[in-house]
Amino acid sequence: MRYAMSQKLFGRFDVAQEPYKRNSDKVFIYYLGAGFCPWCAAERWSIVEAFKHFGSWEGLTLDKSAEKNEPFLNLPTYNFHGAKFKSDYVDFMGKEFQDRNFQDQELLTDADNVILDNYNLQGVIPFIFIAGKYIRIGSGPKPQQLNGLTHDDVKKQLESKNTDLAKAIYDEANHIAALIYHALGDKVDVPEEVKKIASQIK
Repeated sequence: MRYAMSQKLFGRFDVAQEPYKRNSDKVFIYYLGAGFCPWCAAERWSIVEAFKHFGSWEGLTLDKSAEKNEPFLNLPTYNFHGAKFKSDYVDFMGKEFQDRNFQDQELLTDADNVILDNYNLQGVIPFIFIAGKYIRIGSGPKPQQLNGLTHDDVKKQLESKNTDLAKAIYDEANHIAALIYHALGDKVDVPEEVKKIASQIK
């Protein structure tokens, strides 16, 4: 039976009525996306920024979204396929089921299907599931904000912090980080803006 989502929201996140149980001291975060997807391309920037507070990446590479058959093309992004997030606080399971050329690259397992059948039955991407409770479908930053930019362009905007794109990436990143921080019970230090958002979580 699919677990219904409640009407309760936190920012852009739905809150599951029946949380997903997992035996771990770490905060479990599940991501489903695909290399071709422009909305995934945008959301990955926020995920990477949010995770900086909790550990480090191994094998994280740069990539671009699809070069055809999507409304926004060749958007600069990261690729979670083959990447691992090393952390004492976060257990990240990221799946990119197809690459930017629409070729299959990661098969979904029974463990994936348990999560998707209960919390994202339609398999909409990008999908982020935080702490077995908080559900995000879609992207914070808009893919059109990445149009015509290179990876270096985006990084420069993130350094400046005052462009519309940078603000959108950081806003989404801070909400993701706040949910992780809240689930950890304040075990790690984060910026004040993240703590402020976390204080609003019921």
